[in-house]
Amino acid sequence: TVWVVDRAIERISDLNQLQIRLSIAVNVSAINLKDRQFPGMIKSKLDKYNIDPRQLSLEVTETAMMDDPERALEILVKLNTLGIRLSIDDFGTGYSSLAYIKQLPVKEIKIDRSFVMEMIHSKSDAVIVQTTVNMCHDLHIEVVAEGVETEESKVALEQMGCDFLQGYYFSRPLPFNQLVPWLENNQVHSQSASQSESQKDPL
Repeated sequence: TVWVVDRAIERISDLNQLQIRLSIAVNVSAINLKDRQFPGMIKSKLDKYNIDPRQLSLEVTETAMMDDPERALEILVKLNTLGIRLSIDDFGTGYSSLAYIKQLPVKEIKIDRSFVMEMIHSKSDAVIVQTTVNMCHDLHIEVVAEGVETEESKVALEQMGCDFLQGYYFSRPLPFNQLVPWLENNQVHSQSASQSESQKDPL
């Protein structure tokens, strides 16, 4: 985790020097959410590269949070205090209650691809996606739809008011030396790139 965080923040620095301002997301595990030293480690890496905390996003799953909800909330509050953007990944596949979710200092919820990819052919999935978008907006939380692979899905999600879209429709994962020209060619400097600890070809 320390290596991934350091590499992600280093890449933010590299992009800033190219006048490309993006946020980069790193997945956080249940182990990280039990570690009281974790927020301090994150701050030290941000300070090392002189990076605005708002350019780093940390993604946590409902399952990871439920491993130790009280400790997870404590850690997430500390990270939020640092100014880091917090996101719930794979929303809808875990077991957390809305009573717990509303306590979290999250700025973003990512709807799991299992709902997004089937919503064109499944009315129930479409209802779940639309309801999630409406609920999150009422709570002043932004929504990302994962697994966008077709023009039809893209248009439907835009009509639903989804804030951000992510998926192969836009691009498959790219190594850093291909990412920069892709961004320049597509003029999407305001969008976010993400990095997962599980990526086989890290940035």
